[in-house]
Amino acid sequence: MALENKYSNKMKNLRAQLEAYQETVDKKNQYWQDTTKKLKEENRILRQEKEELANQITLQKEKWGDEKAWLLRSTTQKLDCLHNQHTLTIEELQRSRVNLEKVEKIVDFQMDLPCDQRRALIISDEITEKGITDHNAGVEKSNVTTQESETTELAQRSTSVVVEMEEAHNGLPQKKLLLEVKATLELVKGSLQKRETEISDLLQNGHWCNSEITDMLLTESTVY
Repeated sequence: MALENKYSNKMKNLRAQLEAYQETVDKKNQYWQDTTKKLKEENRILRQEKEELANQITLQKEKWGDEKAWLLRSTTQKLDCLHNQHTLTIEELQRSRVNLEKVEKIVDFQMDLPCDQRRALIISDEITEKGITDHNAGVEKSNVTTQESETTELAQRSTSVVVEMEEAHNGLPQKKLLLEVKATLELVKGSLQKRETEISDLLQNGHWCNSEITDMLLTESTVY
């Protein structure tokens, strides 16, 4: 009887240990099942995010390609426009310089003449211009008397203008005034020639498309 009780107790203890072990195993199995399920879900989310990110990168590349092409076209057009403006500026400066040289030659010619001859030359020029205008207008020969009267009046008015010009400059000699005019013309011509040279060098050396201009254009064009 004692042996049977002893055996029964051992079986109970063994059964209790087995149940406890089974419970522990079940808990571990459940834990690993939950962990595996959680990791699979996280892996699925990561894959989805990876695909979305890859799609975004592809779209961004396409968008940047289009924007880069537009930016290059816009930059090229602006640089071409700038080059054309510089070219037109050079042409305008050259014309201005040529006109100044003509005026300078006239001033030099006036300086070499005595005062009386300068006055006579002014009067003669105005008379000639008046005669040409009247001829082109088809004035008839019967108006010769009237034309001579107008010419005399024009000569008197021209002489009066010369005298008034000399008096207006505080009585300075006309040659001194011409020297001042010539000096001013030299300054203006030098400034025009300097600007013309600067722009010519700018175009020839290719500095008109330097990094500063490119940076300015890039700043104006915002890329998202």
